[in-house]
Amino acid sequence: MVVLKKVGVMQLAKVNAIIMSIIGFIIGLIAVVISLTSGIFIPDQSSFLLIGTILVSIILPVIIYGILGFLIGMIIGFLYNTIANKIGGIELEFSK
Repeated sequence: MVVLKKVGVMQLAKVNAIIMSIIGFIIGLIAVVISLTSGIFIPDQSSFLLIGTILVSIILPVIIYGILGFLIGMIIGFLYNTIANKIGGIELEFSK
């Protein structure tokens, strides 16, 4: 068994930001599909408005989830390092 005593806070934050950005993209796509299929968009709306709404629905969640994922990753990394220092880290077992 190997004990994970410390994690790289910034690396954890970056990885978490990327994972959360991907989740934000998926949620944005789902929101666009739901809005397009539920009739929220009126057929006579301009295509510019439609494209803008779709882009905002996809891009905004990616940015927001990415930023929040980064901040949460930093907090989790800091808390893990603090707690692991006091009570010990997670035990890992690797096999060949």
